[in-house]
Formats: sequence, C-alpha cells, structure tokens
Amino acid sequence: MTGDESRSRRLLSDPDVRRWYTNLCEGSELTADIYLRRLEMICEVFGKSHQDLAKLDAKSAYNFLVDLVAAYRRKGVEGSTIKSYVKPIKSWFLHTTS
Repeated sequence: MTGDESRSRRLLSDPDVRRWYTNLCEGSELTADIYLRRLEMICEVFGKSHQDLAKLDAKSAYNFLVDLVAAYRRKGVEGSTIKSYVKPIKSWFLHTTS
C-alpha cells in the first residue's frame, strides 16, 4: 500500500466515510477507491476535512464546487480531469445530506 492509499484508508475509520465507501463499492470497488482518494486529496489541497465538507449547507457546498472548478481551471487542468474531481465531492455531499 502506498502512502496515498494508507492516508485515504485512514478516512475509512470514520463511520460515515466507511458507509459512503461501502455503498460505492456496491457499484464498483475501483470507483469507490478512486472517490476515496479524490476526497482525501481535495480536502488536503483546499485545507478542509471531510467533516468540514459534510457540514456545509447547500449554498456553501455549491460555492465550494465552483471555487474548486475555478482553481483547477486557473492551473490549466483539463475539463475532464476537473470533472473527475467534482464527481466524488458531489457524491460525498449527497451522502452527507441524505
């Protein structure tokens, strides 16, 4: 297990993250692993914890996603790559608001 994988796996000690991950695994374990790593990476890059993101109201969550897209566009990241960062965060938001 690489350092990135072990950091992401630590997120699984949180019951909400574990539940979200397990549900994603029902569709695809590969997708679940990627989404878990992306959640960890986005939290690290933007200085937020997964709990911080879970506490955002709908408007703040929307603003976070808009800011995420804008930040990656400024860095010259391709749209398809940005989408691959947004999808896991949207999934996390949907899980935490359900």
